[in-house]
Amino acid sequence: MEGETVVTLTGMDRSGAAVATVGDQRLVVPGGIPGESVRVRRLRPVGRPAPDPEGRRGIVLAEIVAVEEASPNRVAPRCRHASECGGCAWQHIAYPEQLRRKTAALDVVLRRAMGERAPRIAPAIGMPPGSDGMPWRFRQKAAFVFANGPRGLVMGHFARGTNDVVPIEECPVHSARANRIAFALRDALAGAGIPAAGVGTQGLARHVVVRTSRDEREAVAMLVATRDDPSLAAPMRALLDGAEKPEGLVLNLHDRPGPYLVGRESKRVAGPGHVKETALGPGFLV
Repeated sequence: MEGETVVTLTGMDRSGAAVATVGDQRLVVPGGIPGESVRVRRLRPVGRPAPDPEGRRGIVLAEIVAVEEASPNRVAPRCRHASECGGCAWQHIAYPEQLRRKTAALDVVLRRAMGERAPRIAPAIGMPPGSDGMPWRFRQKAAFVFANGPRGLVMGHFARGTNDVVPIEECPVHSARANRIAFALRDALAGAGIPAAGVGTQGLARHVVVRTSRDEREAVAMLVATRDDPSLAAPMRALLDGAEKPEGLVLNLHDRPGPYLVGRESKRVAGPGHVKETALGPGFLV
């Protein structure tokens, strides 16, 4: 790809990445904010690699090398993995601006679909923010992917726009208890020498999914594996006997390559397969 260039970011795509137009190319720039002037490095084509005969632009993924003129809405991400991890897109944007942009994005979608019949969109209602003005610990479903690292099994999220796994040690948007359970299972699997499934699913561990209730009193964990291998019994028992024991544990079997998180067959290992949540009065099994 070409070297570095300075561009002005003019908008955002549906993934939450900023975009800019340079000649016949549309640059997709994760971590940017519209209105900013940034120095970027082109990485690789995505979608159509070059303009086609009808004059449509090629799309190129780019990374920010330096922010030349920052937006007043830029904030420092709390998570150490935010710059490379694909789990979050907007930790660098102040929360009021996030809400404004979500409202605007919904308005665009409805106007494209409905034209003049589109309803007026009220401002997005945000979550209660923390002392730094941002909400945290709001995802009651935590999902991680396993991969094989230089020293054994690692756990993380996919890097933005790739199938490469970024090993992580924190995830502040997840429920704190869900994180503790997931990391405990990771350690048990790694200690038992369990290999990650890998691209061709020759190994075993694929994902871990943890659902908690809002008050974190109840939690159910799901280990997604390529097969019900006897070697998984010891690490699952270690989780159930440990300090971070979930109320329920499920083994999901998923042997087909591809992006889907879970397979069609699940086996209950211990406890319930759901948590109970109360919302607007009624109780729900999730």
